[in-house]
Amino acid sequence: MLKQNDSVKNHKQHWNIGFTFSGGESSIRRNFLERSFPVANYNSGVPPAGIPSYSYQPSPIKSSTAFATGIFIEKNISARSKIALGLSYKYYSLINEVGKKVDSLLSPSAQYFSVSTSYNSFDSSHTYRNNFHYLEVPVSFELQLNENKKLPLSWQAGLDVSELIASNALQFEANPGIYYNDNSMFSKTQFGLHTGLFATVFSRQKVPFSFGPYFYYSASSLAGRGLYNGKHFSFMGIRTEVLFKKK
Repeated sequence: MLKQNDSVKNHKQHWNIGFTFSGGESSIRRNFLERSFPVANYNSGVPPAGIPSYSYQPSPIKSSTAFATGIFIEKNISARSKIALGLSYKYYSLINEVGKKVDSLLSPSAQYFSVSTSYNSFDSSHTYRNNFHYLEVPVSFELQLNENKKLPLSWQAGLDVSELIASNALQFEANPGIYYNDNSMFSKTQFGLHTGLFATVFSRQKVPFSFGPYFYYSASSLAGRGLYNGKHFSFMGIRTEVLFKKK
């Protein structure tokens, strides 16, 4: 018993370094409980004078591939709990259907033209991948839930601050029905929450390995106007961690 307490006390003095990777699916919603991205009754504004008003609608924005990878440091704060600080690169993507590519249409920033008032039209349409690239600083608290030394089970929760560094995401203009890129509409800084449950193998070795389900939700809205106005990112997938303990 004394040896275990001495070991915990010594480990509390060290910051251990590790690497992490998460893979899964990103989606977008108005709130935590919404399951899809509604596009009905979308209206980007009043059409300019002299231009007829049409009921063009954007196609649904669907969930797609996402991953995050990074480095972190962690420190024991008790026998069964620890804190961690990290730096990660995060990639999220969403997909939707757009029409043929055009050089310009009433707006020099226009890139894609909606060929139909129906967002589910299959004529001359193709899938467009909207990519979002972030740098992220996560802060986490982790608590071991069981007393099994060979296979510890832990719950993790924390806060994330993310900065959008690049995106090719398309906005939508209802009249004249065009998709175009304008990253100025996005909120560059995002604040989010994450949680996960992890099992650790080789826990008593110098390089333990943890894995389990992981969930993230952006508390900040993605944009204050445009197609993504008032929407929030979420991510669900599997997270893995490799830790390098100091002796």
